[in-house]
Amino acid sequence: MKKYAIILALSLISITGISQGISQAIKPFAMFEGGYIDYQTMIYGSEYERFVLGVLPTHKAGPYYGKLVLGASYKGFMIYMSDKTFFNKDRSIYFNPQVIEYTIGTSFTHERFKLGFEHTCGHSVGGLSYSLSDTKVYFRVVIGNPDKNLW
Repeated sequence: MKKYAIILALSLISITGISQGISQAIKPFAMFEGGYIDYQTMIYGSEYERFVLGVLPTHKAGPYYGKLVLGASYKGFMIYMSDKTFFNKDRSIYFNPQVIEYTIGTSFTHERFKLGFEHTCGHSVGGLSYSLSDTKVYFRVVIGNPDKNLW
């Protein structure tokens, strides 16, 4: 996934330099967000492990996170990627990354309609065993006053 992030970043940089007329219409963007989130991801073993042996969940992510989003838009088309990392505080000044979720996506917006594709995968850091994968293709319609937060 890191290769995809590097390829996307280099593509965004090279696209902006293709021609002056197009590069003025391409709008790159970036966003960083960090904070505290009440988010838990718990991975249970088999029913035998849970009910007979009383094994507790093997993983709890969070509660701190950092998220970085990079992308660009051009005449309704948008391409983006993000990296969201969940941390736990181990000691007084150290934070331990536990889970990293990568997202890549593209979309096209016209007035109140949006068509898009997005893939997310998550992986554990270190010795933990965690993995997720999510791919969606969507069509979105906004009724009423379209708020930018809906997009």
